[in-house]
Amino acid sequence: MEQTVMGVYVIENEGSCAGDDPEDIGVLVEGVEVLGKLQNFGDACALLFGLMHYLNLSYPPDLKVCLLVFTRTLLVQWTRTVKR
Repeated sequence: MEQTVMGVYVIENEGSCAGDDPEDIGVLVEGVEVLGKLQNFGDACALLFGLMHYLNLSYPPDLKVCLLVFTRTLLVQWTRTVKR
């Protein structure tokens, strides 16, 4: 995790099955845990993007296209929800 530029991590309990709550879900920026003990993966993703925009962080070059598509997909989904 120390070499991770930015991302979301999920730590499963030892011996857990699919559907069990994970031990920890959090957000890493430059190898440092900036948020931990989050409720779910979706919240962690949203908080990661919020931090990226708030701290004016640039996308890692190797993930730039993936993260841009993900961000745009979320924005389209959000605008459809707001318009209802």
